[in-house]
Amino acid sequence: MGIVIRKRWKLLWFAGALGAGYFIQYNFVLPFLSIGHWLPDCQLILTVYIGYRYGAVAGSFFGFFSGLMQDVIIDFYGLYALSKTLAGYTASYTASRHVLLIERIYLPVVVAALAMFHDGIYYGIYVLGVPMSWRTMMVTYALPNAIYSGIIMFLLLMLIPKRLLAHMPASE
Repeated sequence: MGIVIRKRWKLLWFAGALGAGYFIQYNFVLPFLSIGHWLPDCQLILTVYIGYRYGAVAGSFFGFFSGLMQDVIIDFYGLYALSKTLAGYTASYTASRHVLLIERIYLPVVVAALAMFHDGIYYGIYVLGVPMSWRTMMVTYALPNAIYSGIIMFLLLMLIPKRLLAHMPASE
């Protein structure tokens, strides 16, 4: 019975994180932290963290629902869901107990790398219908957004107390 209760609380935590990430992205990050068309992706940061911390299945499901919520805004349904699902799944393979001491540096690098991976998938499919090259999209949009997301993750890790970060990643 204790396992079922813990799973329900984890599910509620994921749902709350999904709603909070969506709310923060479109009510605070978009109007206040965007620099031109560059902005950090809060949903991707949460997806990577959940995939890193809780494993491939949790990261995939969170990424799918997170992407699905973002797909509501654009007219290409399923594209964000696909790219965030793959990023959440891939994040679980970056977790290691050997990098725990430098997690505050390692995790932002993982976020930036997976943001490039996410945007590579997203723009790889998106450019099929627009007259712009994939390389231009990656250099103009993906690279600055990935760096920006990595910086935001670094700042978040600096603000979060160490005792909350003293955990072992779920996937070893």
